[in-house]
Amino acid sequence: MPQTRTHAIRGITCGHCPRSVTAEFEALEPVIEVAVEVVPQSASSVRVTTSADVAEYEVRDAVRRAGYELVGEASR
Repeated sequence: MPQTRTHAIRGITCGHCPRSVTAEFEALEPVIEVAVEVVPQSASSVRVTTSADVAEYEVRDAVRRAGYELVGEASR
């Protein structure tokens, strides 16, 4: 059953940023869909739908490889 989690990520500021984050998440096998909402000068929201659980360290590593900072779960 698909699961969706929304992550707060700091540093996403331009049109290239969502592509970079999306590519890193899509490299994780259970990821089905990624949607990025850019929020300039604040933490952006990245909604990730998966077919299985993804460990927090995998999420944090994907965000770090993309060049950004995971600041936690988004509040919405």
